[in-house]
Amino acid sequence: MKCLECGEWNTNFNTSDGSSTATHKLKEVNVRMVAFVRSIGRGHSALQNFSMYLNSSQPMTRKTYSRTLHRIHSASKDIAMESMNAAAKEVRELKTSGMVNDTPTESNAADCTVSLDGSWQHRGHASHHGVVTAISVDTQKCVDAEVLTNICKWCQHWEAKKESVGYEKWKLTHICKINHTGSAEAVGAVRIFSWSEQMRKLRYKQYLGEGDSASFKKVLETKPYGNLEVEKLECVGHIQKRCGTRLRKLKNENKRLKLDDRKGLGGIGRLTDKKIDTLQNYYGFAIRQNPGNLDKMLCDIMAVLPHVGSTDVNPNHGGCPNDSWCKYKLNPEKYRHGLPQAVMDFIQPVFTDLANEDLLRKCLHGKTQNSNETLNKLVWQRCSKEVYVERETIEEAVFSAISF
Repeated sequence: MKCLECGEWNTNFNTSDGSSTATHKLKEVNVRMVAFVRSIGRGHSALQNFSMYLNSSQPMTRKTYSRTLHRIHSASKDIAMESMNAAAKEVRELKTSGMVNDTPTESNAADCTVSLDGSWQHRGHASHHGVVTAISVDTQKCVDAEVLTNICKWCQHWEAKKESVGYEKWKLTHICKINHTGSAEAVGAVRIFSWSEQMRKLRYKQYLGEGDSASFKKVLETKPYGNLEVEKLECVGHIQKRCGTRLRKLKNENKRLKLDDRKGLGGIGRLTDKKIDTLQNYYGFAIRQNPGNLDKMLCDIMAVLPHVGSTDVNPNHGGCPNDSWCKYKLNPEKYRHGLPQAVMDFIQPVFTDLANEDLLRKCLHGKTQNSNETLNKLVWQRCSKEVYVERETIEEAVFSAISF
């Protein structure tokens, strides 16, 4: 680059320090580059490849990268904490707005409902890292999160060197990364409930989660709010999937069975995978479209089988909702009727079980864990599932996703 004033050429360039004020100053461009590669779930190697393809000099050293990531982690944590505290304050104000005291006091905790969900870096039971998130059902904003890990690479490294000279020195300064044993989701749920009153001024009176999870049982055992018992609510999405799972299992276990009409359960015009998806959707519609109305929910569920089992000669759509999924009521001339009576009789017990009033009472809220799943997706976009990472990297991904 040539200076217009003096005419001299210069080939050495340095970026400004930007807003860096710490003792160890970090170049603003370096901070932004590290933040960028972390936002796409990559690390120092990605920076090296980026520089190589640009035919430019090598990027910052791995040591500088780690120091920069540590600073970003600290800043992301502060912003995420502010975000979760603001979300908790919004819930408190929402829950106390109808009371005599419109403004919640700092000492009083408001009762609310949260959806809890656990997510792991790797599928199955082999993952060493897990994330548990709590999202307000009322505002759909994250009010708490916990990252858990059961492995420490430094401990593994020094395990075989206990007799060495440097072991004791390392042990004095080492902070182990392991922060739980057992079920990560259960431990995370218990921690989130245990500090909710003190940290968020909230009591999670209702727990929206999947099935009879070990997490909910652990929360009940710890009695985080004394005599106030936490109530379990079901995720409508998971209950809907339960219908399809039950029907597919029934079909697979009875592949060779002949029904009363001397035909199999599956096949053309019978219980196909497409028909199972349809039945599952009808069951889900019956729940979602009747929040707070148990009787109507039951009626709509029990109308599903008569609907799909109707014939042109004997249509049976009297129980179908007028403004819902029944296409016969929309256009009787073009509607094609479905399942034979033998198939209907065989799958009836599944629908009877899924129409259990105790189960459906837990679905009257009509809510799902979709917000948790969306947040989980943002987390794993920022943290690769393909390679091992340290807990700090996952924490930074969680903090970044919460404040996104």
